Order: sequence, then C-alpha cells, then structure tokens
Amino acid sequence: MDPNNPINGTPEMIANHIFSHDPQPIGSIQLVATYTEMDTEFIYEVLLTILMEGFKLMVESIEEVSVENCSADHIILLGQWIQSLGFDLIVEECAGTTNNYYCKVLLNNQQNTAFFYHKKITDKQYHFILNSTQTNDDHFDINEIVTIIPFPDRYIKIQFHFIDTDDKQ
Repeated sequence: MDPNNPINGTPEMIANHIFSHDPQPIGSIQLVATYTEMDTEFIYEVLLTILMEGFKLMVESIEEVSVENCSADHIILLGQWIQSLGFDLIVEECAGTTNNYYCKVLLNNQQNTAFFYHKKITDKQYHFILNSTQTNDDHFDINEIVTIIPFPDRYIKIQFHFIDTDDKQ
C-alpha cells in the first residue's frame, strides 16, 4: 500500500481494501479522524467494524458459519491486518456467559435467526449491541474495552490494544 495514497471511506471500505492485500508492517496504516470530537468508543467501534468485515470476507458468508466450528482461532487469523492499523488483536475463548462487556456482536447465523428476523435486519451479517451498564459519559481506555461474540455454551472475548511502535522497533 502506498503511504502517499491514504485509504478513505467507511470502515467497510477500509476493511475491504486492507483485507484484499497481504498484511502490512505494524502501524503502517493510519486511521485519521475526520471529526474533532472523536471519542475512544467511536474509534473502537470503527476497529470492530473493520475486524468483522474482515471476518466476513474470510468466511464469505457469516450466515453459513457453523456455531459449533467457529472459534477464537478464526478471529486470531485477522490479527496481522489489525496490527497494520497499530493495534494488537487480543482474542480469548471463554466458557459460559458474561455480562462484563462493552459490546456484544451477534452473528446472523442459525443461532440468531429469530433476533435478526424480529428486528427486521435483512441487510447485515452481524449486529452490535452495546451494554447499557458499560456505556456512559466517561471515556474508556481503548485497551480496556471488551467485545464478546456469544455462543450457547461459550463466548469469544475481543480487545484491541494500542501498539507503541517505539517499543516494537
């Protein structure tokens, strides 16, 4: 990718561009805020959208993802591309359920068909649900924000940790 030719567009367009190429060096792709009042949560949600769009490109159709076969390893594969944005992708598979998250991602697959049907969401392969107990006017440290992808007996925990490129050299 040419550093003199920045990637512009929506998070979906950025993901399509990033994941259509080999992973780039750590921190070589910058996300530039176009608004003066961008908060951590907004940046996090942009990163999460880029990740989910990359996942969608990897599996071709989230609707076909088998609940039994989907694991943290599938998400971890996207880590090198996320590192090119200057963030480590932290992924952990956990047993049981949790309410300790900022955002829950529902995949539009056989497990969540009823949710997508009742909410009349027909054009998306995933949907974000923010946890009202975790959202407030306080600003988060991006390293502390947690997203989960729930499954019947487990969940995948996702975080983005900012990479200090001075430490990586």
